[in-house]
Amino acid sequence: MAPILARNVEEKAMLKRIAVMAIGMMVLAGVMLSGCEMPPKVTIPEEVASDFENDYAKGTWLQEQAAAYAQQGKDVHAELYYQEAIYTFEQYKMERASKSPLLALTNLRIGESYEALGRFEEAMKAYDEVIDTTPSDPAREFAEKNKENLQKKMDQMKEDAEKAAEEMTEKAEEATEEAAGSETKEATEEKPMTEQPAAE
Repeated sequence: MAPILARNVEEKAMLKRIAVMAIGMMVLAGVMLSGCEMPPKVTIPEEVASDFENDYAKGTWLQEQAAAYAQQGKDVHAELYYQEAIYTFEQYKMERASKSPLLALTNLRIGESYEALGRFEEAMKAYDEVIDTTPSDPAREFAEKNKENLQKKMDQMKEDAEKAAEEMTEKAEEATEEAAGSETKEATEEKPMTEQPAAE
């Protein structure tokens, strides 16, 4: 009975794989027919991956790809590649960068990726790490400039938001005053005229 049981188990496994493949093909066909794009994923060509000496090189390539996608207006792809770049740089830091001369550059690139994603507070922390830990590294100068420019950008965004809030408040007040004036005018027009007493 054992050979028969084994054959049944193998057949069930094979049928399960076939079913999974069929479902995948149906989903793909549905996406293609609906005109929707498949969700992007990080893809590194084998010939490129074979040239990576370490995760710093890999992260740099991912960051450059993200910037290229951003220039093309492919924001979803850019975000995905920036996130993958950050993850790769962090992995490099954990494994080797504590003893690597590329530590400052790694943190600098992490900051630049966070800034590109609009995660400004995290970008600031990365730039500060470069500034605080590498007093004589050339990357420090870039980190200081990036931090200064980012702070100006954040201040401008805050100022613009406050100005927009003030304008919205003023418009709301004007609309309220106009509505109140209209109600008063309508009430006055609808008020019946009182009869004048007859002259004796």
